Amino acid sequence: MSEADKIAVRSVLLSMYKLSKELSESNEPILWELGHYLVDNLLSKICIYDAIYEKNSINLIYKNLNTKRTKDFPDLYKDILQPFYPNVPDYNAFVDSHHGRRNIFQHSEDSLDLSIRKQFVEPYLSLVEGIMRIIGMIDGTTDLEPSNFLQKSLDLSSKTEQAKVIPESLDPNDDRIDMLKIIIDNLVIHHYTPEVVHEENSLIRRTMLILSNYNQAFIGEYLRSSGDRPDYRRIIGNRFRLNLNEFVDRINRGEIESHRIKRKKMTYAGDLALVLCKKYEEIPLNQHIKVEIIRQDYEHELRKFEYFQEDYTMQPFFDALRILEDDYKLIKQLGEEFKGSDSPTELKILDSSNLDKFTKHFSINYYLGKIFS
Repeated sequence: MSEADKIAVRSVLLSMYKLSKELSESNEPILWELGHYLVDNLLSKICIYDAIYEKNSINLIYKNLNTKRTKDFPDLYKDILQPFYPNVPDYNAFVDSHHGRRNIFQHSEDSLDLSIRKQFVEPYLSLVEGIMRIIGMIDGTTDLEPSNFLQKSLDLSSKTEQAKVIPESLDPNDDRIDMLKIIIDNLVIHHYTPEVVHEENSLIRRTMLILSNYNQAFIGEYLRSSGDRPDYRRIIGNRFRLNLNEFVDRINRGEIESHRIKRKKMTYAGDLALVLCKKYEEIPLNQHIKVEIIRQDYEHELRKFEYFQEDYTMQPFFDALRILEDDYKLIKQLGEEFKGSDSPTELKILDSSNLDKFTKHFSINYYLGKIFS
C-alpha cells in the first residue's frame, strides 16, 4: 500500500474516533450507545491498520475459546510492538492490562446492561485513545476534539427544503444579456480598429443567436435581414448613437476603447458551477475533490476569455462557494471551511443535474465557450 493510502485510511479512523467522541457527549441514549459501538468497531480497524500499514502482524485470526470473552487480535498484544517502543516500561504487561480492561465493555447474554450505561462510553474512548497512541497513530499534537458532523448534517437537513429554486426558463432580466451586448460592442470596435484580425462577423452572429434565446427582437437590432452578417451601421447607431464615419474617427483618435466586463456575484457562482461540472466529468461519481484544486481551475477559468479577464481575488471564490453550498445546496465542503490555499478542505457535489442547470442559467463562460470556441 502507498503512503497516500495509509494517510487516507488514518484520516478515516481519526474521523471515526472524533465522531465517537461527539456521540458520547450527547444526552440522547441512542446517540451515546452508537458512540460505544462505533468506537468498538474502530478498535478492530486499528488492529487491521496496524497489521496492513505498519506490517506488525502476519496473522490476525482471533482466538475465542471462551464464548463470553471478546474476540481477540492476539498478535497486536503479544511482543510484536515492544521493539518499536523501547521507552515504554513493561510494555507487554501494559498492553495486556488494557486489553483485559476492554472485555468489561463488551456484552454477552449475562452482561448486556454494561453496554447501555453511559458511564462506560467515555472510559472506552480513553482505552481506544491509549491504544492509538501506543501504536503511533496519534501523538500529543493530534486534534481529538469531538467532531461537528451531526450538527452539520442536521443543519444541512433542516435547510434542504429552503434551497433556492433554479428557474426552468431563461430570465428576461438575466445579467448576462448586458454582458453579451457589451461583447458585441467590443467586437464592433475591433472590426474598425486597424491591424486587427477580422473574424468578428461569425463571433457577433454566434452572440446574437444566444441573445435571441431571450428575445427574438434582438436579431433585428444587430443582424441584416438575411441573418448571416452583422449590420454594423445599425449596431453603431443603436449602441453608440453615432454614424459610421463618426464612430471610425473616434476610434482612430483613441476616444472609444473596448470595455472590460466585470462579473456579478451570480455570474461568479455560475462560472464556479461550470468548473465543477467539468471536474465532475473527469472524476468518478461521489469522489471528493480538493477545494484548492477547484480554486486553481476557477482562477484559470476567469482569465480564459478576452474582455472577461479579471485580476483574480479570493473573495469572489468564497462568495461563489457560499452561493452553491448555502443558497442552492448543490455542493458540500467536507472538514473545515475553506479559508485559503493551505486548507485541506474537500468538496463533494450533491446534485450534479441541478449543478449543470445552474451553470446554464448563470455562467457567462458557458456562453463564451460557445462564442469563442
